Amino acid sequence: SSSLNIAGYSLGSGKSITIGTFGNKPDGKGVYFNLEAYGKFKTGYSIANSGLTKDNLLTLSRYIKDNNKWKCPENCSWFAANAWNKFADKSKQVSAGIVATPTTLKDNISKLSGSKKNIQLPTVKKGEVMRLGTDGKLKAASSKTINTSSGSDSSSGSSSLAVCF
Repeated sequence: SSSLNIAGYSLGSGKSITIGTFGNKPDGKGVYFNLEAYGKFKTGYSIANSGLTKDNLLTLSRYIKDNNKWKCPENCSWFAANAWNKFADKSKQVSAGIVATPTTLKDNISKLSGSKKNIQLPTVKKGEVMRLGTDGKLKAASSKTINTSSGSDSSSGSSSLAVCF
C-alpha cells in the first residue's frame, strides 16, 4: 500500500519496473530502469515469482548499485541472474550459462515451477526511463538512449529483472 525504494527508484504500489544493464547505449554502460519496458523489445519474456522481504529489497538495492556496469563476462544476463539469485529460494535459482546469454537465462527461467512465458512488459512513459549514474543517483535517460531502445531484440544484449509489487 506504499511506495518502495529500489536503488533510488520509487515504485508505487501495484506498479512494475524492469531493471537491466546495457553496454551499448549513448548514456553509458550500466543499469537502466524501464528501458526494456519502454522499448517493448521483440524477444519473448519469461517470468518466475519469488517473495521479497524488506531485507531482500535492501540486498537487491545494494546489488544494483554495486553492479552498475556492463562488461564481458558481467553482461546483462549475468546481472539479471545474480540479482534474482540474491533473494530467490534455492529451488528457484537460475543460471545464465557459463557464457551468460539472454537465451540461456530465459530458458532456465522457463523451467522453473510456476513460470510463465511470453508475458507482457509493463507500460511505461518516456519520463520513467532512468539511468543509474556512476554517482549512484538516478537521472532521466536521454532521448538518444530512449530512441535507440525501441524494437530491439536479444542481439542488443539485454536481459532484465522485472520487479512487480
